[in-house]
Amino acid sequence: MKFNRLILILSTAVFASACATKPYAPVQFTSKSSVKTIAIADDVVKDKLDANKVDTNMGLGYQAGGPIGLFLVTAFETGETIARKDALAEIMDATDFEAESEFQALLREKLEKAGYINAPGVGKKRKYRELHSKIPKSDADAVLDISITNFGVQKSDIGEDWKPSAAVEVRLVSSKDKSVLMENKISYNKGFPLQSEFPVLQIAARKEGISYYKIDQIDGELMAGEMRTMIDKITDVIVLLLD
Repeated sequence: MKFNRLILILSTAVFASACATKPYAPVQFTSKSSVKTIAIADDVVKDKLDANKVDTNMGLGYQAGGPIGLFLVTAFETGETIARKDALAEIMDATDFEAESEFQALLREKLEKAGYINAPGVGKKRKYRELHSKIPKSDADAVLDISITNFGVQKSDIGEDWKPSAAVEVRLVSSKDKSVLMENKISYNKGFPLQSEFPVLQIAARKEGISYYKIDQIDGELMAGEMRTMIDKITDVIVLLLD
């Protein structure tokens, strides 16, 4: 059954839910018979890889100095994050890893295997890293809109090493009447920092995967392999959601 297949792919997947400022609820796909051709909205992955630490000192900063302490610690951590991103970019630029093109190529391959016809990609570069407010026009039956944030590496818990991470928003929209046919959020290695605020499909990072204590210790080729594994697992889930 479809549910069992999802559990098998996600392994340790769970649904976490609570109240959110902007209510969000997943939309289950029930219109497969009416969707034969799918166009992927371009600009799925942001240009620069992320390097985020969830185990930050923001809470300690607030306790120590109230709003001023929080501001100072946040400013310091922002500077650290930029430095980490630059270091990661330098390492990964030396490899042939291309997140956007590899993600789209693998997803198209899996959509075709699932019985869908791939239509040409649509849309242009996103102004903001979020789902399109207005779905690009397409001759396909539906447009698959995907926006990935926090794509890169992350320390998800105190004491953890740097591992691949991503936060995925995915939505299938009818080209005919613009109705939402499917919508979900997928988190790889706790890609959504506040993922407990809304329902999200969680995929744990591989326990046997390569990880690093420091950014400058990362082997670009090995990390590229781990990121390709992440892309593989995420695209698996997206296609299963369209089954």
